[in-house]
Order: sequence, then C-alpha cells, then structure tokens
Amino acid sequence: MKGFMVLIEKEWLSFGFKFATRADHGACVGALLPAKEDAKGDASNDSDSVTFPASSNFTSSVNKASVATFLSKAALRIKNTASAAKSSVSDRSTDDLRDDTSATYTGSSEKSPIFHQFLDCVYQILRQHPDKFEFNSRFLKRLFYHHYSCQYGTFLCDSDFEASTLLKTKTWSTSVWDYFLSRPNEFKNPKFDPSQDSEVLFSNFSDVKWWFELYGRSDEEMNGLSNSLDRKFAQLRLGESLPQSDSESSTGT
Repeated sequence: MKGFMVLIEKEWLSFGFKFATRADHGACVGALLPAKEDAKGDASNDSDSVTFPASSNFTSSVNKASVATFLSKAALRIKNTASAAKSSVSDRSTDDLRDDTSATYTGSSEKSPIFHQFLDCVYQILRQHPDKFEFNSRFLKRLFYHHYSCQYGTFLCDSDFEASTLLKTKTWSTSVWDYFLSRPNEFKNPKFDPSQDSEVLFSNFSDVKWWFELYGRSDEEMNGLSNSLDRKFAQLRLGESLPQSDSESSTGT
C-alpha cells in the first residue's frame, strides 16, 4: 500500500499532473487557498478576493467574515446559474478564476477524468489478480473520493512547485496519506499473498467490468448482463469439451 502511495507521489504529483485543473476544483478551492504570489513575490492586490494570511496553522486564520463571504458567493452562484452562464467570459484562465473569487466560476474547460481512469485500470487488475495487491478496492474508492473532496492538500494544486512555493499547501494542509496510514486495517486486502509477489501482472482486456462499488451499486445491477453472458459462454465451452472427452474414451476402448 505504501508503494502505491509512493508511485502516485512520483509519477503524478512530482511529475506535475494538474490535479486542480483536471478535477475542476474551481472557485471553491480558490476561495479557501491563500492568494498566489507573482514572479517578484508581490502579493495580489485584488480587494474583492477572499484571502487568508500565511500561517502554519491554516484553521486559526479562517475568520467568520471570510467564511460568510464564501457561503454567500456560493449561494449566489446556485441561485443565478442560468443568468451567470450567459454573461460568463469563456476565455478566462483557471488561474485568474482562483485569484478573482468575486467573479462567478463557470467551470474549467480543461477538466478531464484522467486520474479516475487510472484508478479504474488499477481496479480491473486488482479484480483479476485479487491476491497480488496489499490494498483492497476500498482504498482505491476512498482515493478517488478525496481526489475531488478537497479535504486534504495533496490534490489541490497543479504542480509540485505550486504546492510547495506558491500556495504552500504542504505547509498548512494535511496530506491524504496521513488519512490512509492512520487506519491501515480498513484498506488491507485479506486475499493478499506476499509469497507470489515476483510475477509480472497482465490484464485481460476482454474481462473488464463496471466498478460497481464506486457508484454505490451492486455487482448484479451494473454487471448483471455481462456476468450472465460469461456464464453462458462458460457453459458453451464446457459443452464443446464434453464430446471430445467422450470420443477419446470410446477410441481408447
């Protein structure tokens, strides 16, 4: 499980995958993040932006006025969705929207479920090789949830430089890995067999199922037709093998 965490840290976070843009965290994150600094280190002078002072304790810096302002903006966004969509400026960048939280956020044009697809691929391999992974499917499901929840600072930024220098989420926020490591028994796979940990895993592309747990459904609801077809094909293969065995036994006698 720790190895998978290191993989995400190296291949996704340190590599510079734009989690904030692809997940479309949007103005909700912009209202809670400290204001960005430009290349010269000058702070933003936008008086309408909801900013927080730099502090090692982020919770203590949140005052009632800023929270009330954020909630009022969110309520206004919900109430005026139709009219805001017509008057929005489509060519504004995501960075500008974070700095100017007084403007109505209309969504990122660069959002994409890339990390979702990656986790789905891992789930398919885990389902086909249930004894090869130390973590279970609940681990992947909670990782998917916190990718969008914004409860932890791990996935709030678009680059490692942004997380460590500009927004400094590594300083004032908690890592999502602390959540998983604080309750490891919930995410351990009881079928895991460490003695068979030296093989290369290959995925069967014809055996792909819906990740029903992610959508809060049962396997029968989402994979019922696929499962029934698998059973029928298995019966057909069994029926084809029976005549061959009978003919072999008759020739032997």
